[in-house]
Amino acid sequence: MPRITGREMEARVIALIILGVATIAQSIYFYRGIVDYKPVFTQMPDESAQRRNGPRLVGNVLVVVVDGLRVDVSYNMDALNFLRARGADAISMVGLPSLSSPGDAVLFTGAWQEFTGVTTNLYIGPGPDSVFDEAKRSNLTTASVGYGSVNEMFGRSIDNKSEHLADDSNILTHCLDFIQNGHFNLLVVHFSNLDHVGHIYGGTSSQYREAAAEIDVYVSEILKNLNLSESVIIITSDHGHRDEGGHGGGNGRYWKRH
Repeated sequence: MPRITGREMEARVIALIILGVATIAQSIYFYRGIVDYKPVFTQMPDESAQRRNGPRLVGNVLVVVVDGLRVDVSYNMDALNFLRARGADAISMVGLPSLSSPGDAVLFTGAWQEFTGVTTNLYIGPGPDSVFDEAKRSNLTTASVGYGSVNEMFGRSIDNKSEHLADDSNILTHCLDFIQNGHFNLLVVHFSNLDHVGHIYGGTSSQYREAAAEIDVYVSEILKNLNLSESVIIITSDHGHRDEGGHGGGNGRYWKRH
């Protein structure tokens, strides 16, 4: 085996360094192309192109977002099936990437990621025009419970925020307080534990099913306190989970939401 001279070794080391720097530079380029993506549409249409407000149909709207809830698991939740039998039921796609912040932006703006500019969970700063802004333009009271990403993007139009709560049981307590005291016209509530369990144990695990059953109890408690003749409740998720846990890509199991 021929010996490598000192000059040859030096050249190889330099080549490896150059290759490493080039790889890092290329990774940063593609990474920033996603994180720093700027949407094509930079402003809302003028007033003449926007929808005119119609008559109010209900006094309050409650949106419950169960982070990481799979569609198939949702069909085993009694409270959700109770609502299915009495209301509307549909499956929608969150778009790609199927991550929480991009999914939240889609949910509350009605626009895909390429239009909102919210393409990762690293998004920082105010988000695009949303249902919260529309509510404030209509002089309605808005609130959120346990929803850091929504407060970050849309907090300018959220009157009452309860965040940094210890767990989902605390989130339920704050949600019931809003319902019982009537401090909202639009309230969004975010339960996050199911997503954490899905990442650790997977979307088909017994732990995941148990966590979903706990959320089902919370939803039942909400329904006991909510007057459905005066309010509308919408229950959805920001994304699903793979069988082995995790989300972000294009497989239907983890980018459908209810």
